[in-house]
Amino acid sequence: MFLIKQYVHVPLAIGTILVFLLILTSTLYIPITIYKSKRTVINKLKEIADEAPVNSLTKTLGAPFDYLLETKNKKIYIKLLRGYSNYDLYINDENNTYFKKTLSNKEKKVKLNNLINVSLPIDQNKEVIKLIIIYPNCNFVFHRMTELQEEYIDFNKEIYGLNIISADNFKYLEALK
Repeated sequence: MFLIKQYVHVPLAIGTILVFLLILTSTLYIPITIYKSKRTVINKLKEIADEAPVNSLTKTLGAPFDYLLETKNKKIYIKLLRGYSNYDLYINDENNTYFKKTLSNKEKKVKLNNLINVSLPIDQNKEVIKLIIIYPNCNFVFHRMTELQEEYIDFNKEIYGLNIISADNFKYLEALK
């Protein structure tokens, strides 16, 4: 009788451990996926920088941008912005930018005004470009002019001096070389 009572707690303990491991792995899955996506973007930037001896990629310190990619005739300041799947990026004006869940009212504020209003060093020989890369992804980017009027922003179109691309769309960045 004593042995039966002792083993009753074993399935309960195993179940508790399995639930704990399930919660732990699901909690770690999202940050690991985001980290891998960011690493993929950085590796793609390094590939572009290594394609020509003139190109260089440097990490910027203390600036609102994360990287500076220099090509033969362009300086591209790059900001990596964490996006959310099933969210659209809305840019109302220079001070009001947010991610909004598709077909919902759920919003997440994003501060882009420090990127829009920053003054970058002017180089007479090179064109200066501000670029935001959204990773892992974002459904669409919209510019909302009024409450009833908004336009879809194509990745080749500049808004408030910023070019915005998704991490899975490097065609625009490849065209800048």
